Amino acid sequence: MVQHALTTHGRPLFARMLHEGSTLFDDRLVDPDGLRQAVRRLSEGTYREDGDAQLLQVLNLHMATQAFL
Repeated sequence: MVQHALTTHGRPLFARMLHEGSTLFDDRLVDPDGLRQAVRRLSEGTYREDGDAQLLQVLNLHMATQAFL
């Protein structure tokens, strides 16, 4: 379920986040280059539960910060 959410719905959200920027990048809480690499790996079909599932937290924090701006 997590893999499907990230590869189907998460990738466009990450792409927008990387294109438009994020407070998480500005405050150095998330490394945009590291996120770019993770999204590229997901696009290639390589999913690792032990690391990639945490990407949901990145989306959650990004959307939460957007709600308060």
